[in-house]
Amino acid sequence: MAELYGRDPAFAAYMICSVLEDGDEFEMSYLLSQMVEVLDKLWDITPGLEFRLRNFYSRSDWLHWESGTVDGWYCVPDETGFDVYYQEGAHHEPGRHFLLEKDAIRCAIKSAVVSMRR
Repeated sequence: MAELYGRDPAFAAYMICSVLEDGDEFEMSYLLSQMVEVLDKLWDITPGLEFRLRNFYSRSDWLHWESGTVDGWYCVPDETGFDVYYQEGAHHEPGRHFLLEKDAIRCAIKSAVVSMRR
């Protein structure tokens, strides 16, 4: 499937939008694991994708969009961009900083969602 999404980004965009509408987190995790390599193309042809992905994963136990104290991955804005990091208990792992939101979200989803599927 990953090869198909790479050859046909419009089909990949259709699939991701369809699953975003259905709200199935397991299905989305599987789908994203198959299309990690084409996320940049999807960003260009799917208006509002970052908002829709943030909204979709707003109920996630492992991916958080605001600083907090819950275990899991975080993708939070700061004064110069976005930080992506893992936190467990009081321990905050060193993370990565991104200037662009789409790069931060891609990293967070790849870390929190896709890597858990493998």
